[in-house]
Amino acid sequence: MTAIRPYLRMVQSAGASVGVSFREIEANQIYYASKEDKRFAMYNVDLGLNDSSSFNIAKSKASTHSVLSAAGVPSIEHRFLLNANSKYTSEDVFDKAEHILGQYGSDAVVKRDDGAQGENVFRVGSKEELRDRLKHIFGLELNAAISPYRSSDLEYRVVVLNGEARLAFSKSKTGSWKHNLSHGASVGEVEPSLEAPLFKLAVQAAGSIGLVFCSVDVLNTADGLQVLEVNSSVFLSEFIKDNAQREEQAFRLFQDAFRLKFQ
Repeated sequence: MTAIRPYLRMVQSAGASVGVSFREIEANQIYYASKEDKRFAMYNVDLGLNDSSSFNIAKSKASTHSVLSAAGVPSIEHRFLLNANSKYTSEDVFDKAEHILGQYGSDAVVKRDDGAQGENVFRVGSKEELRDRLKHIFGLELNAAISPYRSSDLEYRVVVLNGEARLAFSKSKTGSWKHNLSHGASVGEVEPSLEAPLFKLAVQAAGSIGLVFCSVDVLNTADGLQVLEVNSSVFLSEFIKDNAQREEQAFRLFQDAFRLKFQ
């Protein structure tokens, strides 16, 4: 039998503590989660609390910004760039991207539009760099998004469950311009003075997209707090690593998420 991943084990332990049982379908990937007469197929650590429309909006960086902008929620602009090799492409995507780069003052970030964990995310400062990075992303058969680079020493992650901010922490850069924990960033606390506005912004972002359970990443920029992205699956493996107190926080969070799922 395949050993279960530590984070998945924690999530399932939280479920078991409130009466949920699990039956493996695909090791470390798909399980039947059951309680009394109810059951659902659980993919990875996603409890399926978000509907498919909200899930797909959050999966796209550009779509997330569009929805947040329409709702009046401050967020960092992300513009969608359809893969240049797509049969649906009707414009020169590279020319479009270069024009946007000029609007951003030749300091931008390009990334896969559906990306996660900082993979295939590049800071670019010239047309040559931009084209090279876009060709790389398109070569992976992915669409891209471009955004202005916004300087911020800290990035904040807020986990929202059912309209309430339940857990928050900061991410500080260590040797990279990225704030990804999987790339070496370190976890810290949230300044007390920022808690209220940060929580309010995260709850607004989740509600605007229609997400019940999600994490919201926020930058504190020269223009104030702005949503960077929204994640429709809640991954906290780096947050709880080697820290019993944080693991207890995450455990209680998932207890309540399972209770909500089986209501």
